[in-house]
Amino acid sequence: MKLYTTVEISNLQDSVKVSPLTNGAFYNICKFINNSDSEKESSKFIEESIESLIVNKDIIPKLKRTDKIYLILKLYEKYVDDFISVSCKHKQSEELNSVGIGVGSICDAIGEMSIDYFVKVNYEDIQIQISEPTNIFCDTYDDLMASMIYKIEDGSGNDYYFNSFSTAEKTRFLESIVNIDLFKTCAQAISDNSEPACLISLGNDFEFEDVKAGYFDNTLFAIVKSLFTVNLKHMLENIYVYCKSMGGSHQHFETLTPFEFARMLEIHKSYMQDTKNNSEDTVDF
Repeated sequence: MKLYTTVEISNLQDSVKVSPLTNGAFYNICKFINNSDSEKESSKFIEESIESLIVNKDIIPKLKRTDKIYLILKLYEKYVDDFISVSCKHKQSEELNSVGIGVGSICDAIGEMSIDYFVKVNYEDIQIQISEPTNIFCDTYDDLMASMIYKIEDGSGNDYYFNSFSTAEKTRFLESIVNIDLFKTCAQAISDNSEPACLISLGNDFEFEDVKAGYFDNTLFAIVKSLFTVNLKHMLENIYVYCKSMGGSHQHFETLTPFEFARMLEIHKSYMQDTKNNSEDTVDF
């Protein structure tokens, strides 16, 4: 039986079954981001990596941006770390401080962000539903508009999620509806929901008091990307320690989650320290 955990997506009133975020998957994302100069390609790689972990694949086309970000953060909280560090300058001392933020609190804020609406646009015998973007990153305004197309219902009552279409199918569909005011409706939705939501509150002692994210900007992606911006040297050191000092193999290392490895490393260090202390306490006659 395949191991998975369940993440509830309240906006969909459904749940996502997802496999653990292992060292193999986590480090692959980190390596790609470290070596990529393209935000668009980095976001695509993150999305595809997370989608590969989802067990119930039929739910993938239904996920919107906030659903995906929420899912990624939940996986990070469970399998990597339940805190992230935010660097900010103190107003009085002007010293740079590292402030720990609970990932769970950010998840809660993002869970409340999701726009609970669908604007419907009629075109001939089909109905087009738009909502918040589905892609976690949009490179251009046109990308943002296209990412807001959520579902299409034909005259027979059949539903088709736009994200289930291939790139070619999406292009053909967009080219076929150029004469309707779909994107004007999208632009109005953006205007009506332009107020950003507060994700992190730091208080008034620091140079910036909170971190806000809009529904239609790329701030959420920037937060997700920061989770995977890990020093490659540190990653390699972890692999070396596990294989050389702890007697494990590279293959088994990749099956562990980052959280599991961190706990095993703590146990190993404690064991080595106890062994050293016991050795020093031994008296030879």
